[in-house]
Amino acid sequence: MATIERDFLELMHQTIIVEKMIGRNPIGGDPIFGPPVAYRGRVVDKQRLVVDANGQERVATTTAWFFGAPDITTDDRITLPDGRRPFILNIAHFPDEKGMHHVRVDFA
Repeated sequence: MATIERDFLELMHQTIIVEKMIGRNPIGGDPIFGPPVAYRGRVVDKQRLVVDANGQERVATTTAWFFGAPDITTDDRITLPDGRRPFILNIAHFPDEKGMHHVRVDFA
């Protein structure tokens, strides 16, 4: 494994849980989530300006990086290592020469 990859992975020392939204309850419309899947990642609490999924500038208070390329959407539920389930503002995908490398998710 290349040194840069090993160094990157050393930063990904936390476990982040993702539950894909698989549908909505026909009565009330509440989301229905699939089983939880654990990903290796890193969470940083720091305010920064981002553009949300609707094109509006918003202040993100937390950012999470996921190693690999999990298929995350703004409808999914993410549980951070401290138990928080924050609102997803933005999702960015970062490829390398081999394909998708990591995903960054910004939270309100």
